[in-house]
Amino acid sequence: MTKEEFLQEALRSPFAPPDFKEMFALQEKYQGIAVSILKAFDRVCRQNKIDYQLAFGSLLGVIRDGGIIPWDYDIDVFVHARDRQALIEALELYLEPPFYYDVLENNPRRQGVIMRLGKMPFSTFHLHVDVFFLAGTPDDERESKKFCKRLRRASAVISVKNTPLFEINPFVSPRGWLEIAVGKILFLFKNKNKAFELYLKSAEAYDSRTSKRLINANSYGGTYYLTSLYYQKLTEYKSDIGSFMIPLRYKEALTELFGDYTGVPDLKSRIRETAEHYREFLELEKARVSEISEKL
Repeated sequence: MTKEEFLQEALRSPFAPPDFKEMFALQEKYQGIAVSILKAFDRVCRQNKIDYQLAFGSLLGVIRDGGIIPWDYDIDVFVHARDRQALIEALELYLEPPFYYDVLENNPRRQGVIMRLGKMPFSTFHLHVDVFFLAGTPDDERESKKFCKRLRRASAVISVKNTPLFEINPFVSPRGWLEIAVGKILFLFKNKNKAFELYLKSAEAYDSRTSKRLINANSYGGTYYLTSLYYQKLTEYKSDIGSFMIPLRYKEALTELFGDYTGVPDLKSRIRETAEHYREFLELEKARVSEISEKL
């Protein structure tokens, strides 16, 4: 479904608020910024021969909708965990302003083990491309569960330690705040630096290019598994927003993730999601202040 098709369907329905057209226009603005970040990332990866591929909803969007999912603006990519350091070095040398990257190696206060890319003057907390690292897993099911638990716990320690408990954040729910508070108690005596060392060691222990199953190497690792065969070979795919790398077996990858990936959610939920993003965009319009690392 294209953006224009979604907009017209919403405007004809009784569910869209009176200012939906303005909501949609502001979302298009931030979708465009997110795409510009992705293109900058794509250039660096191609220049340095680093494999990446569109992931999750971003893969779904280019295949089903021809670009970004019309009621979303988030962009996700996969990079192999063993390419993490090579990617950091490439971005350090070749990613040009106003684009920047945010990762624990250059920002010790980063609230997570994944990498985010942003564009000045926006904080990566609000507007970003998420880089998820793919890790291989042991073939033995029992060992795999132990491995995933170890990686998740190390990731959680870092996230909890680096998340301010009393910082006002309109995007954190009361439940999320409670989870952070409980985590700070549970991990009170955990060392963040040691947790990160354990995370890196675990994420790179099994080669994601040869393992049978893959996981998203963060605090959700092992919640679901990905079939490695679907992600081993890549191809360039031309969409309405540009040409990007995707898995050659994208149909199998999307079916594993979403089931019938050709369908769309009901109109009410699509309009509701657009309205929720609109509130985030209004915050961005007010703030327009970067919260990136001191290095920048």
